[in-house]
Amino acid sequence: MRVVSGAGGGLEKAQLDYIRSLARDDIEVAANMKGGHAEATAVNHMAANDLTPVAGGVSRNACAPDGCEDFLGEVGAQMVGPKAKIPGQSMYVWKDHEAWSNFLATMGYR
Repeated sequence: MRVVSGAGGGLEKAQLDYIRSLARDDIEVAANMKGGHAEATAVNHMAANDLTPVAGGVSRNACAPDGCEDFLGEVGAQMVGPKAKIPGQSMYVWKDHEAWSNFLATMGYR
């Protein structure tokens, strides 16, 4: 399953229309977390829907430091790929499944 999410006000109508036009049953659009970041929105969607994360990527670098990079690390993801001129990286993989399980338990998903 692929999870698509947006930040702030969520995905634009054109983005949602495009995703729907693909008519794929392996894509889920995460409900927007008003004011939230795309990474947190996707993670919480996966947790709430009993999906197991494997990897992710964002169109811009994840916030760093003290932002989404830290949050992703707390839930078991490791940032990978080249660093850009601005802080952060844009790809991540889940390496620490114990941290993911702890997140699920702590947040009441399991």
